[in-house]
Amino acid sequence: MTARPPYGVIGYGAIGRVLVAELAKTGGGIELPLLVRAKYLDEARSEVPPGVEVHSTAEAFLACRPEAVIEAAGAGAVAEIAESVFEADADLVVASASALTDDALYRRIAAMAQARGRQAVVASGALGRLDILAAVAGAGRH
Repeated sequence: MTARPPYGVIGYGAIGRVLVAELAKTGGGIELPLLVRAKYLDEARSEVPPGVEVHSTAEAFLACRPEAVIEAAGAGAVAEIAESVFEADADLVVASASALTDDALYRRIAAMAQARGRQAVVASGALGRLDILAAVAGAGRH
């Protein structure tokens, strides 16, 4: 059985690119799964550093079994992927904190994380990628 990757990233925009570059450096020979929209699949595959496995479906991405999933794809992605992340027995690091201004979504995510014994961590964004990397350090380590 292959080792479970510590992290997976959703999104390959400005924040996602920086996160992927930083996390790929510390991969230790374990592939870093990346989820992008299908229309960006070829572009992402041509640009990612070695050690990154690019997917265009949540199913394929989550089949890699990352310990923690870092959302860097925008507020809409949080609602789309949260339940699947927890069902895949992973923690969720939310970079798009504005998604959680929706009280119903916030409560649903908190309840799902608690029910699965997982964490939902919100990166404040005040320090950009450094804050996200700090939040990631505490996720996925049970």
